[in-house]
Amino acid sequence: MVLAGDTSDDSRLQPGDVIFIPPVGNRVGIDGEVYRPALYELKNSTNLQELVNLAGGLTPQAYPQLVRIERNNVDFLRIIAEANLTTPKGKRAKVKPGDRIEVASISDITGQYVEVKGAATRPGRFAWVPGMRVSSVIRSLDSDLLQEADKRYAAIVRTDPETDTVSVINLRLRKALDNPGGENDILLQEKDRFLIFADEGKVSAKSQDQNDTMAERFASNKDTKNVSGTGNKEDNEMDYSRFSREALFAPVLQRLKAQARPGAPQQTIRVTGPVRYPGEYPLPASRQVADAIYVAGGLKDSASLYTAELARFSVDEEGTGETNVQNLDLRAVMKNDVSVLLKSRDRLLIKSIPEFAQAK
Repeated sequence: MVLAGDTSDDSRLQPGDVIFIPPVGNRVGIDGEVYRPALYELKNSTNLQELVNLAGGLTPQAYPQLVRIERNNVDFLRIIAEANLTTPKGKRAKVKPGDRIEVASISDITGQYVEVKGAATRPGRFAWVPGMRVSSVIRSLDSDLLQEADKRYAAIVRTDPETDTVSVINLRLRKALDNPGGENDILLQEKDRFLIFADEGKVSAKSQDQNDTMAERFASNKDTKNVSGTGNKEDNEMDYSRFSREALFAPVLQRLKAQARPGAPQQTIRVTGPVRYPGEYPLPASRQVADAIYVAGGLKDSASLYTAELARFSVDEEGTGETNVQNLDLRAVMKNDVSVLLKSRDRLLIKSIPEFAQAK
């Protein structure tokens, strides 16, 4: 009567009536993705589908292929059985007194998406369809990226569904959007992740402008007590360090190192010296020195184009590890006149022009 809302057979109470409520009978509990999870009293023989109906039915988040049934066996031990509510056998499964039943929920989104992380105006997951390209997700450098974003370079982290290993594809973002469908407008795969980095030069310039503005406001209000407009700027300022190459690449580098094994060394390199963003990076798929420098933000004006050093770790025939240093003609390498392919764990040192800092 209570569950159905039908009072046609209800009895009217009168003064002096005595209501007798008998002891509760055998009960079973149901939890999870049903509308009315609770303890229910069993009446005669009840199957699993009847119990689910009693609990209000399945919610849209229910995963009917997996219903867990926890009960006592003949040895008085708690065991777990499973039933599939999409099959006749699962629907007819008998429910026993003392059972605790849980209807599982569907997982979070596990496929058919690509994800954008970092200095984007709308980070998050987007529906993936076959044939989708970079320009399908990032349509405009101005409206889809933050003003402080690096609009030249981005990275795509791709997971191999067969081996569950990750790889990194370097993306020349501006060129991809300038020529939709071209070679730089890469075809996307399911679960690709875009990493959009902050341009630290733009961030520094913005911070300097804000400091100058605050100083001017403070100077104009120094004779008054009201300086509310010059409050704590950190409360209103976005933390762009979260979008740096170091921060966004950190979990990727950790994954690349974790998946390394004999015969498949970790695919990382390190770039140091006068580049915009020195540090450790995934090994470019092209293995070219020029691409590694591009990932590191490019050369500073203090970089020497005449020489650079490439330190490479190798193991000799006797199994002894050693590091060899190779001098590079950086100008020839950058023009692709000389082919130097990078390998796992290479360290590229860009040298500075002598006495550049003392030049006026």
